[in-house]
Parts: sequence; C-alpha cells; structure tokens
Amino acid sequence: MVFEEWNYPRPGKARALKKNSRGCSNRSAEELKALTEEARKEQEIRGELEGVEPVRGVPPRALEATENLTGSPGIPEAVAAELARAAEAWRARVTALESRWHVLRFQPSKSERDSRNHSSRRRAAPSGISSRRAGAICCSPCSPSPAVFAALKFLHRYIDRFSPWHKPGKKSFYVRLADVCYYLLTFVLSFGAALLVFYVAGDWTLLTLGVVALLAVALAAKDRIPRFYEQARLLLNVGEVREGERVHYGGIPWRVQSLGFLTRLQNPLLDGGELLLPLREIQGLISRDSGASEPWFPCEVGSWIRLGDGTKGKVVNQTPEIVQIVALGGARTSYPTADFLALAPQDFSSGFRLRSTFGIGYRHQAIATTEVAERLWKAVAEAIYHLVDREDVCSLKVEFSEAGASSLDYEIIADLKGACAPIYEPLRRAIQRACVDACNEHGWEIPFQQMTVHFENGGPEERGPST
Repeated sequence: MVFEEWNYPRPGKARALKKNSRGCSNRSAEELKALTEEARKEQEIRGELEGVEPVRGVPPRALEATENLTGSPGIPEAVAAELARAAEAWRARVTALESRWHVLRFQPSKSERDSRNHSSRRRAAPSGISSRRAGAICCSPCSPSPAVFAALKFLHRYIDRFSPWHKPGKKSFYVRLADVCYYLLTFVLSFGAALLVFYVAGDWTLLTLGVVALLAVALAAKDRIPRFYEQARLLLNVGEVREGERVHYGGIPWRVQSLGFLTRLQNPLLDGGELLLPLREIQGLISRDSGASEPWFPCEVGSWIRLGDGTKGKVVNQTPEIVQIVALGGARTSYPTADFLALAPQDFSSGFRLRSTFGIGYRHQAIATTEVAERLWKAVAEAIYHLVDREDVCSLKVEFSEAGASSLDYEIIADLKGACAPIYEPLRRAIQRACVDACNEHGWEIPFQQMTVHFENGGPEERGPST
C-alpha cells in the first residue's frame, strides 16, 4: 500500500501538467523540468531513507515491550486487551516500516537502470522530450547544419582554385572582402540550419538553448572586437602582414604564400619548408617586400660553409628545425636553424678568397719589392696548381704588405672557385709550405719576432734576438 501511494502523482502536479500543455513555451518549461526529474526523485528518496534509518529499530523494541507486558501475571483484562491492540498496531507499523525501508533501498538502483535504458523510456513516453531530442540527435550526421557547412566550404575551394581572381598573391581588395563576407555567411547559414532542424522537429527546448547560445557568443565576442578587427585586416591583406612579402617567424625568413584562417608560409631553400599557421599566430608579425636578389637562406644543401665558431664543413640537410654539417672526416654537427643563422655562415660554394701572410728578414730589403715578390708568386702558383685546376683559380697575387717590427711582410691573396672549397685547409697549408721552400731555395732568412725589455730605473735596454 505504501509503495502505491508513493508512486501516485500529486494533484498539484497533474494540474501543472494540464496547464503546461496550453502552449509551446509551457511545454518547453515542462521538458526542462523533466530533464531533472530523475535526479530530484533520487534525492528525495535518499533524504527519506536517511530519515528512516535512525528510527527503524524503535517499533520492534516497542512491540517487544508491549508483548512482554501483555503476558505479565496480574494484569487486568481491560489493560491486557488494550495492550493487545497496541501490540497489533506496533506490529503493523513494524511491517510497514520494513516494507518502506526495502522499497527505498531498491528505488535508487531501479532509477539508475531506467536512466541507462533510453529506448524503453522513449517507448513508454513517445511524446516526451526524449523522443524528439533523440530524433534530432540521430539525424544530426545528416542534418542540414554540417551539410551546409561542407557544401559552402567545397564551393569556396572550387571558386578559389578555378577563379581567375583568386590566384595566390594576386587577389584584389574586393575579392578578399567578398571572401570575408563568405566566411561570415558560412557560419550564419550553418548555425541557422541547426536552428531550423530544431524548429521543424518542434523541439522548442533545443531551439531556445540554441538562441541563447548564439546570444552568449555575440556577448562574448564584444570584448574580442579589436582582435577580430585585426584578423579581418589581415584577411583583407591590408594589415601588417601581406601576401607575397617576406616575414620572419621563429628566426627564419618566410614568404607569405597565402593569407587566410590557415596562413601558408614557404621557404624554397629548406627541406619541408612550408608551414600552416592559424591566423592568430600571424598577428604581431610585420612583413616587407623582398629584394630582387635577396636570398631566402644563406646556403643550400651541398654548400661548403664556415661558421662564426670556426666550424667548417658541407651542409647535408637543412630544415625549418635543424641544419646538419659534415666536416672532413665524416663528423656531423647539428644546429637549430635559428642558432645556425646567428653564427653568420660563410658560403664558399660560390667562390672564396684565401689570404695568407708571410715575412722575410730585413737583410733582404734591397730586393724585397721586386725579386722576392716575383719568386714567391711562382712558388705559390706552382703549389696551388698542383692541387687544383688552373680554371678554378680566378686570381693569385703576392704583394708587399708592410715593413713590420721584425720582418718584411707579404700578403698572398688567392681567389678560387667554389669547387675548391673542400680543400680550403690543404690550400692554406700549401701556400705557407711553398713560401718556406722558396726561402730555402734562395737563401732568404725567415725572422722571428723581436723582443725588447725596458728597465724601469732608466738603465740600458736589453734587446733580444734580432735580425
């Protein structure tokens, strides 16, 4: 009996259901209320169970005490009859309380099982919120919202690919303005298609929530208007970054290939030299026109280079993240690309100049600017031509440089083609070796640095070895 009374709806609730059936707004309110009905019911059951638990042992103890008094000797018949009726009443209360306690213990688990079985609930109440929402959710993959969005995106890609006004780097301001309006129209139509599904299905709850969500997005966007304005300027190609220009990102120069919600950056001299960046990453950068002969990277794969830290070798790999150099002997050195550029690499592959200094003693001063320079040139030329072809030597000069503190110095300058870069060090050593051989052949003295010591007391000076 108690279980049946617990499941009967209250009269006030029935009147509310009848009243809410008068209009769409009342039905939406009732549906929103139904969304939390199970949770509220379980909360009420738990609260009642917490109230029953402490008093569960009272009726059994009262029944036991009453029965003990009834069987006591010397009790008047009238009192015994009243005690018997009281015992019967307590026995009924014990039975009712135990039944109620078992019902409350069973009810939450039953509610949980019912909440997992959506299909049975939809069959039990085909006109409720679950049936209509289930229909909208089940048909969502085929609903007009994603279909409209996909169709509009496909149409824009088709136009962008085949339209003569949508070539990368050649879009006019009006074409870009039309693209921005198209993006906005795509968003509005896609969201509007979702609202249309809810309206046609008669799901006023989801329709109301959709409108509220749209208003919330509009209010949230109010604080982001300056940011949206800057992004719109970038999309219109009138901002700080423009298509076809040069921009630095991550310490590397890039060409802005295309501007959009996904901006494409490109560096033609890097392996994998293409980046797709969201528009927010482009904000804050500044682009400029690239010079006609301005390089996009200081070297190429296969180039022989020398870095500011003294490393020499051949570039075997260069990507937006790393540059690898192989030195003579096979040792590989890897640099982060930004650090590699910071070391100011010097590329020998297009040609280079090799300088070397050599000095002779002052005792040969009479022939220092004539005979010595000519014979040194012949010795150096013979040594260089022994290592490289004559066609690879652009020029070779041996000139008197200066009269140093202890020697007459000569500057040896060799301009060589890039093919000679792998033997840069052997060439440098060959030049010095040729100069020493020439001195040995002609009897020229090679001086060493003069050292002079001055005494602080003004005494005589002691001179070191001199020429």
